[in-house]
Amino acid sequence: ITPSPNLRGFGFKQYLLLLITNLKCAIFPPVILSSLMWGFQDSFLSFYLTTEDTTFSEAPWNYSRFQIAAMNVPCIIGAVIGCLYAGSATDYFVLWMARRNSGIVESEYRLYFSFLCGIINPIGLLMFGIGTEKSLDWRVIYVGLGFIGFGWGVSGDLAMTYLIDSYPELVLETMVIVAVFNNAIGCLFTFVCSLWLETSGVQNTYIALAVINFFVMFLLTIPYIYFAKTWRKWTKNTYVDLVESREGF
Repeated sequence: ITPSPNLRGFGFKQYLLLLITNLKCAIFPPVILSSLMWGFQDSFLSFYLTTEDTTFSEAPWNYSRFQIAAMNVPCIIGAVIGCLYAGSATDYFVLWMARRNSGIVESEYRLYFSFLCGIINPIGLLMFGIGTEKSLDWRVIYVGLGFIGFGWGVSGDLAMTYLIDSYPELVLETMVIVAVFNNAIGCLFTFVCSLWLETSGVQNTYIALAVINFFVMFLLTIPYIYFAKTWRKWTKNTYVDLVESREGF
């Protein structure tokens, strides 16, 4: 770590001070919500990829490796649509809301776009899980994968844009914490997904995942829309202190 006017000490001491600054960002409510949004959505990757690899290679599907790989196409299509929906569309919506709010932008405006994701993504999980268990028509399963991809695109974009709007001067620090939580959730579910699928079965597992997704993307965003501005005011002093300490004041 090189000398810098805004950092005190050298070597491990300097690293420790930076680490403490990052860890303090974990108390910010928007960081928690963004971590849950992105973390659980990433964990779903482990489940449907595992299901594709283990279930669709056997009867009654008997898919080849090429056919299994092609199942990711609807996910990509859904993800692109989700990114456009939660990216460009939210920007226009935020500007429209700001004009109605005397030109003031509130970061919680972004969260209104999570409601549609909180409906479509659970439906996709149910279509894919139940469709796989019941051997339903392939169109049901592929549309379900498209819905899951849509949720993946929406959750990532919403998590990041909401975080950036909430704490614009601590983007890197807050993203570090979100990345830690995101990868921790994804890692945990990666290790348990095969056991969960074997124990509960494909249908019951995806029903549980749909409930978790509905809670995070739909129910949990409601109190944030109403109270997160107040919560951000409560953490204002901590936010300012972290920015000033990082800059060497």
